[in-house]
Amino acid sequence: MYSDTQSGNTKIQIGINWFRIGDSSEAAVVDLVGGIVLPSSSALASSRQDQVVGIETSKRFGTYALGLAMEYRITGAPDDETELAIGDIRTIRGTVGWLVSDDILFDVSAAHYLIDGDSKGLDEKQSYGTLTPQLTLTFSHAFRLKRSIP
Repeated sequence: MYSDTQSGNTKIQIGINWFRIGDSSEAAVVDLVGGIVLPSSSALASSRQDQVVGIETSKRFGTYALGLAMEYRITGAPDDETELAIGDIRTIRGTVGWLVSDDILFDVSAAHYLIDGDSKGLDEKQSYGTLTPQLTLTFSHAFRLKRSIP
């Protein structure tokens, strides 16, 4: 029997600032991102440990910001071979944000996901899009908490 709530896979990422130009209110930034998606036994999650690589860029305009990101999720080896039917996932994301204060950022992200089904068992390519509002709280220069708003 399932509980009332279940979580999916935990995603851990680290970003490295590759390029930055301009002062803090007009900054243009390019970050390289890497990480992993941990396996889980939840009914909503997969048993794979996937790797994630990507690049993110953003441009600040005073208290507003625009961002673009590309991410590639590489499928790991699952416990159940049927999970390989969902193969590598590519994501393109655009974001518009508003810096409420030095510690609070509100943004809305539109993302397009593409799953290539030719090599992993799906009959055809699958794609879908999402629109997600998010709230980011900055505790220090190096640590931020990002939460999607349901």
